[in-house]
Amino acid sequence: MTESSAEQPQKNPATLNPENLIHVLHVDDEAEFLNSSKSILEMQSSFHVESASSVEEAMKKMEAKTFDVIVSDYIMPGKDGLEFLRELRASGNSIPFIVFTGKGMEIVAIKALNLGADQYVNKIGNPETVYSELAHGIRTVVKGKKAEEEVRKSEAKYRGLVENIGNGIAIIDLEGRFGFVNQALCKMIGYSEKELIGRPFADFLHPDDKKMILQIFLDSWKNPSRKGSLEFRVIHKKGHTIHMHSSPTATRYKNKIIGFNAILSDITKLKLAERALQQSEERHRSMVEQAPDSIMIFDLNGVVTSCNSAAVAMSGYPKDDVVGKHFSELKALREAEAKKFLKLLYSLSKGVMPEPFEIVYLKENGTSAFGEVHISLIKEEERVTSCQAIIRDITERKCMEKALQESEERFRQVAENSGEWIWEVDTNGLYTYASPIVEKIVGYKPEELVGKKHFYDLFHPEGREDLKAAAFQAFAKKSPFHEFLNRIMHKNGNTVWLSTSGVPIVDNEGPLLDTAVQIKTSLNGKIPWMRFGRAKENIDC
Repeated sequence: MTESSAEQPQKNPATLNPENLIHVLHVDDEAEFLNSSKSILEMQSSFHVESASSVEEAMKKMEAKTFDVIVSDYIMPGKDGLEFLRELRASGNSIPFIVFTGKGMEIVAIKALNLGADQYVNKIGNPETVYSELAHGIRTVVKGKKAEEEVRKSEAKYRGLVENIGNGIAIIDLEGRFGFVNQALCKMIGYSEKELIGRPFADFLHPDDKKMILQIFLDSWKNPSRKGSLEFRVIHKKGHTIHMHSSPTATRYKNKIIGFNAILSDITKLKLAERALQQSEERHRSMVEQAPDSIMIFDLNGVVTSCNSAAVAMSGYPKDDVVGKHFSELKALREAEAKKFLKLLYSLSKGVMPEPFEIVYLKENGTSAFGEVHISLIKEEERVTSCQAIIRDITERKCMEKALQESEERFRQVAENSGEWIWEVDTNGLYTYASPIVEKIVGYKPEELVGKKHFYDLFHPEGREDLKAAAFQAFAKKSPFHEFLNRIMHKNGNTVWLSTSGVPIVDNEGPLLDTAVQIKTSLNGKIPWMRFGRAKENIDC
């Protein structure tokens, strides 16, 4: 059986519809036999088999999962198959149970059937015959069990409908008077059965609906085969309005119409919810329409189904040139940007949400602008139906970033071509920048300092702590320190006298971003000055 199963490709039950699978728990103390059985049964595309090598293991699996049927050997270490069956039935568990054991065990089969087993299958014999019989047996007992459950469910539903129906039921004679009402209807409108029987139903209708409903009643009497679904209002005994729904049908006796019966539903909460939803949708549409960011809705084919005023204004094109167009047809998108959206649709189809990304789009006047795109999925009843793209105009920010980069570049050019030593440290005192002339002044190359040494490491030990204290006090108070004269140790061991001033850099809000230094470098009696600052990377403009 093992070789036979290995020759055929095994179908993965995970690729099938789980609702169509029969979940089998196979209990047997032979591991090789369990594996072979699992392979053979699952190749038939309708079974998902889990194995257990003992009754105890099977019990644990049943606590964690639900199975449709149990297939169990008889003789096993510890508890045998019949003890397993006896315990299940004693606990009220009626799961289908098939004894799958060796030949010459007719007494076992009789005992098993008496204990409540559904079938007995001999596992010794031609594998094709054995497993064909087993598969047929499994399908038969599971189908029978499901049929029994459906009958019980149907009976339970019918009993519940008859005994505890929540809808109102009324029978109305040809004169429009109540002939019968149930308690649910009485509860709905606040009147007792005695107060309703014999009275015209029109007495309880809302004044604005009375004429319409009476006309429909007369038309139904003349044309009883006509079906209709009605929504109308009733005045409760306490004076408030109730919204109701009904589809009345004619009642016949000896082929003559003797009245109408109706099942009535209170839809007041539904009508209020619809009204609230409508108001919410109107508020949402208003918010979307007035939002400063461009908002577009795409279907899963990439066609724009709606957009707000900001989207029209951002693109510079008329709304008719946006809505109804495939994204590749949008005049505002360049070819490179259209390809980005094409990749986006592909990732959405695979269930992968893209990170926010930037695009360049063209306005009607031919100028370029920058946008930051955020994508989200729109679902209806857990199914993705479209996607929403919020596009924020970041042109001003990009221009500021460019200006900042140009400013940084100008600073670098000045600093690196200056004859003065310009340096920069972070709030821990670690070098983050040193101009090239540092090598001429103290013998170190910039790369030997940046990220590797603290500024105070180069100062002479006799004044090092004083300068260190002054610098870190300036960091803490966000205030400068001025003209600190001290010696710096040259790489060759000599000393160089310097006068140093430091200025912390703060942003508009006040917190320290980095350190800039206002340098007085004293070399051979000359004291040049340089003041600079550096903005933190990725600062939000």
